[in-house]
Amino acid sequence: MRNTTEKVKSGEPDFESQKSFDEWKQKIKDAHNEDGTPIHPCPDCGKALVKSVSRKGSDYYKCSAKKADCDFFTMADDEGNPEQK
Repeated sequence: MRNTTEKVKSGEPDFESQKSFDEWKQKIKDAHNEDGTPIHPCPDCGKALVKSVSRKGSDYYKCSAKKADCDFFTMADDEGNPEQK
């Protein structure tokens, strides 16, 4: 079994529990339209941007691809959409 550091370096998601994994799967599902297209596509790779909340309570978006493949990140604007970079 790989440890957390090895997973992070390889870009694999590190889920502490099945609950957090299920929550991540739901966020990815919610980031897509009914036809399967991303609501907010990543400008770098085209995969869906997933909305999350930081520990300080700020909304942000990150790419749903593995971190090793794409590490796009942006804050949400005043309307809750990804900021344009």
